Amino acid sequence: EITHGRIAQLAAVGFIWPAVFGTFPGNEWSGVDAYSYVNPVEALQNAPGPAFTQILLAAIFIEFKRVQIIKEEGSSRIPGDIKLGQTGWNPFGLSYTEEEYFEKQVQEIKHC
Repeated sequence: EITHGRIAQLAAVGFIWPAVFGTFPGNEWSGVDAYSYVNPVEALQNAPGPAFTQILLAAIFIEFKRVQIIKEEGSSRIPGDIKLGQTGWNPFGLSYTEEEYFEKQVQEIKHC
């Protein structure tokens, strides 16, 4: 459920972001300015097909990567660990003690 909680958090931000901060400029490649709608429902109705394809391909990639990690680590796998941050790719230089890391995990579960 940690993974689904993370997705829900990102969806909530994506739902609110355009109304608060505005949208990205249009896309000349597709000829459709699908990014000018601040109402999320209206934006979904006007999104071009390639946008849905991009979202679907990204979701498939993430799921395959997650399944690969599960197969590699087996029963020693930490639920929700997709090798970002403290336990993998770390672009922000996160470095927590064991106690701080556990507290961050608890916070994430509470927020999800």
